[in-house]
Amino acid sequence: MDQKGNVKALKAGKATITVTAKGADSVKTNIPVTVTKVIPSGIKLSKTNLNIATKQTYKVNATVTPSDATNKTVHWKSSNTKVATVDSKGNIKGIASGTATITATAKDNPKISKKVTVKVSPKTVKLNKSSLSLTAGKTATLKATVSPSDSTDKSVTWKSSNPKIATVTSKGKVTAKSKGSTTITATVKGAKSVKAKVTVKSPIAAKSIKLNKKSATLSKGKSLTLTATISPKKYHR
Repeated sequence: MDQKGNVKALKAGKATITVTAKGADSVKTNIPVTVTKVIPSGIKLSKTNLNIATKQTYKVNATVTPSDATNKTVHWKSSNTKVATVDSKGNIKGIASGTATITATAKDNPKISKKVTVKVSPKTVKLNKSSLSLTAGKTATLKATVSPSDSTDKSVTWKSSNPKIATVTSKGKVTAKSKGSTTITATVKGAKSVKAKVTVKSPIAAKSIKLNKKSATLSKGKSLTLTATISPKKYHR
């Protein structure tokens, strides 16, 4: 309370406000003040479905409404601690493959709760192709998909077993260099590496070229289109 009579509620409980006449301490009066609790009416979660890997921790944030609720403490509980555990701050940890339900309950209103369905599975990486056949000088891109969908650290490390045959960039782009075969390996932390075999063929040399006309006669101002056919048809520059 300030000297102008403005009373501010700080927390739930009871207090007595005493008003005294300045210069006359014996002239006073009291007023009892009761501050009531603002009970939580809802909870919002940052995630309601979660797909994580074993040994992975994912934090789910809980927001208690209304914003002026007296106590915003949330209690967390797992339906199956053998699959996933949760601490007092909403950090969910995958323990073993399976499904569990994590429940967040408002401490000041146990009737208010929200659930997170958690699926735990091993971390894996898959390639869109298990093999590539390229002509020297050509390129192709391999794409890696990491599961589960909410896995952390999905960065992929790429490596060619023989860069003289084919190289690979940090984004999976393969460039064929010379005839032969090599293996491209994609590695993700916490998952088993996957491989793709790359076979590189030598460029097919041109053996002949043929025009659609053997000769041509044109009048002034006229035009003619010549078409060239190279053999063999599988020729590659």
